[in-house]
Amino acid sequence: MKRIQALKDLNAPPDPYQCFDVIAGTGTGAVQACMLGRLRMPLESAIKSYANLANEVFSEKKRYGSGSFKTTKLKESLRNIIQHATGDPEEPMIDRQHTPGQSITLVFAMSKHNMRAGIPTIFPSHQAAADAEPDCPIWQILCATMAHPELFKSFDIGDPPLTQSFVDAGLGCNNPLAHVLAEVKTLYPHQYVASVTSIGTGDTHTIQIPNTSLLRHFLPIPAIVAMKAIATDTERVAEEMARRFKSMKGVYFRLNVDQGLQGVGMDGWEKLSEVLGHTKKYMKLVDVSQKIDQIAEVVHSRKPTVPTTQIDGEIQPTVASTSLPPTVRRCPAPSPIFTGCEHKILSIESCIAESRTGRKVCVVHGLGGAGKTQIALKVAERTYGKWKDVIFIDASTRESIEGALKDFAIVKQVGDMYKAALQWLECCLEPWLLIFDNADDPSLPIRDYIPRGNHGSIIITTRLYATLSFAQGVHSDCSVSNMGVDDALALLLKAARLREISPEETAEAEALLMELGHFALAVVHAGSFIGQTPHMSIADYRSLLTRQKRRALEAHSNLPQAAKVDDYEHTIYTTWLMCYEQLSLRAQELLWLIASLHHTGITIDIFQRATEKILSYKPIFSTTPLEDSALQKLQNLLRSFLDSSQSWDGLLFAKAMNEISSHSLLEYDAMNKAYRIHVLVQSWVHTVVAHDADLSVESLGRTLTEYSQKPLAQLVQIVQGFFYEYSGTGASGKKLNS
Repeated sequence: MKRIQALKDLNAPPDPYQCFDVIAGTGTGAVQACMLGRLRMPLESAIKSYANLANEVFSEKKRYGSGSFKTTKLKESLRNIIQHATGDPEEPMIDRQHTPGQSITLVFAMSKHNMRAGIPTIFPSHQAAADAEPDCPIWQILCATMAHPELFKSFDIGDPPLTQSFVDAGLGCNNPLAHVLAEVKTLYPHQYVASVTSIGTGDTHTIQIPNTSLLRHFLPIPAIVAMKAIATDTERVAEEMARRFKSMKGVYFRLNVDQGLQGVGMDGWEKLSEVLGHTKKYMKLVDVSQKIDQIAEVVHSRKPTVPTTQIDGEIQPTVASTSLPPTVRRCPAPSPIFTGCEHKILSIESCIAESRTGRKVCVVHGLGGAGKTQIALKVAERTYGKWKDVIFIDASTRESIEGALKDFAIVKQVGDMYKAALQWLECCLEPWLLIFDNADDPSLPIRDYIPRGNHGSIIITTRLYATLSFAQGVHSDCSVSNMGVDDALALLLKAARLREISPEETAEAEALLMELGHFALAVVHAGSFIGQTPHMSIADYRSLLTRQKRRALEAHSNLPQAAKVDDYEHTIYTTWLMCYEQLSLRAQELLWLIASLHHTGITIDIFQRATEKILSYKPIFSTTPLEDSALQKLQNLLRSFLDSSQSWDGLLFAKAMNEISSHSLLEYDAMNKAYRIHVLVQSWVHTVVAHDADLSVESLGRTLTEYSQKPLAQLVQIVQGFFYEYSGTGASGKKLNS
C-alpha cells in the first residue's frame, strides 16, 4: 500500500478496498478479508485488531470437546472488532449501501454435510442475484469459515428447522482462488482483469511439529498437523494458478513467506514481533521486492489484460475468420481548401493540449455545415505529435461508436469488446486524443462512451447545445457559426479555383457571401459549383441564388464525385432537415413563426405580449379568408403557451425554444439578451413548412395590433425588416404600416 501511495502521490497509504475490486479468503484469511473489505478498516487498525484476536482466541487451549480452541472466545473477539468498526456487533454481511463499482468481499465456508467435489459456499458482501445464502451477521459467517474440525467445532447458521452447519472451507479448498476467479467471471461479465494477487499461509517448511515430548503434551498437535495440511493444499492450488497465467506476464502474483518461521509454534502469538521481523526480511529479498513493485504498478495502472470470460480457465471456442484483421480508422486530414478559423483552432488547442494534467473535453457545437468537423480535424493535424494515440470516431450512431472502439481494443490486443478500449484508455496515463465527430443524436448517451478518469483529451463535434455539459477545461466551449468576412472570401475563391478577381468581382463576391450569411458549407458548395461550371461567374451565381435559392444551394449535389472538394454527403438543407424532423410539432410551428421575424433581436417579450393579446383581439375592419386563416393559425399556436388559468406559461415556451436552440437552429445573443436565426435557416424554413408566405405575413400582422407604442415600434421594425429582405415589399406585395 505504501508503494501505491508513492505512485499515486498520496499523503497516506490507500486502504485495500480502494485498490482491489474483490477481496476474498477462507479461515483466518476470511477474517482479514472482511476487516479490509467489508468493514473497510484502515490497514494499521486491521493489523492490530487481528493480532488482538489471535492472542485472545489462540492463546488458551480447550481441555475437552471438539476443536482445540473455544468458539465462544472467537465470537466475542469478532463481535468486538465489528462493533468498533461499524458501531453494531450484529452488522450483516450484506452491505445494504453497496453500489456498483465498490469493492466486494467474498467469504468461503464448507457445508459440514455436503463436501462433494470440494465446492464451498460463498458469502458475498453484496446482494447476490440468485442462490443467495441467508443474510446473517458478519461474526456468524466468520465463525463458520474458521470452523476447521481440529481448531473449532462446526458452526450453525440460520434458524431451525433450516439450520445449516458449516466448517472451514479449508477442508476442500484451502486456497479458494479458483473459486474466486469463477465468481469474478459471474460478477463482471464481458470485462477485463488487470491483476490477481494471492497471499499465502506460509511455506509448508515453516510449519513444524515439535519432537519434544513435553511440548507434545501441552500443544494441540492435531491442530498443527491440520495447519501443515492446509499449507500443502494451498501451495498445490498456487502452482495450478501459476501454470494458468504462465503466458500472461504481469497478471498473477503470489506472495508467501518461506523462511524464518520454523521456530514459531502455536505459542507463537506472543512472538508477533518475531513474525513481523521474518516477514519484513522476506519482503526485502530482491526478487520479492521487485515483485511487490510490479504488484503496486499493475494495481495502480489497472490495465485491462485478461477477459473475465477466460479468467476461470474455461476453454473458449474459436471461429475461423476469413475477414481482414481490424484496423484503427486513421484520423482524416482536413479538407485541402480549409481556410481560416485560426482563433477557434488556437482556442481548442489551448484547451486540449497545453497541459498534461487533468481531463480536457472541448465541445465544438453549432449549426450543421458550419465547419465543426473540419476545425476539429485541423486541430488534430496540428497537434498530432503530442499524442500516443488519436482515435477518430463517427459518433452518429451507437453501432459506429462501439465498432470503432472495438477495433481499437483488438488492435491494442486488450480484448474484442468496446468496453476493453474504454478500460485501456482509462488506464493509459500517456496523452491520448479521442474525437467524437457528429454526436448529433439526442437519444444516444454519449457519456457511456467517455472513458472514466482524470486524464486524456476529448473533442466532441455536435449540433446539440446540451452536449456542453461534458465540457471540461479552459476554452472548452467552442461555438461555430459564421465565418469571418476575409476567411469566407478566401474560402470562396479557393473552392471556385479563382486566384485573382477584379474589384467588381470582389464586390459581387462580398455581396454573395452576405446573402450566404458567411456560412462555411454554403460558401464551399457555391464556390465548387462556380468552379466546375465554366460559363458561371460569381455574379451569375448570385442572380441564380436570388431567384431560386434552394436550387442554387443544392446544385453542388449534382456535380460528379470527383469534382467535389469534400466528401460531405449532405447539402445544407438536407443537413438541417434532419434536425427539423426531430422537433416536436409545437417547436416546428414556433420555428416557422420565428423565421418570419427579422433574423436578429428576437426576444421572449415579443411572444409573451402577442400571446396575452391574441385572445382578446377583435378585427376592426372586415377580413379576407386569408386573414381569417392567419388569425386562426396564430391563435392556435400562441394558445399552446397558456397554462390552465389562461396565463403565459414561460416554462412551456422555454421548453419549445430550448428544443429549437438545442439543435443550433437558433443562437442566443447573451449581450443583447435576444435570439437570432441564421439568414439561410430563415429562408430554408419557408421551404419545409407547408404554409403560404402570405399567411405568415398576416399572422405576424396580428401580433402588432393594440400594443403600447414602444413594443409596437419594436415589432414593426423586426417584422418589416423580414418583409423587405424576403421580397422587397413583403411576401404578399404590400407593406405593413405602423
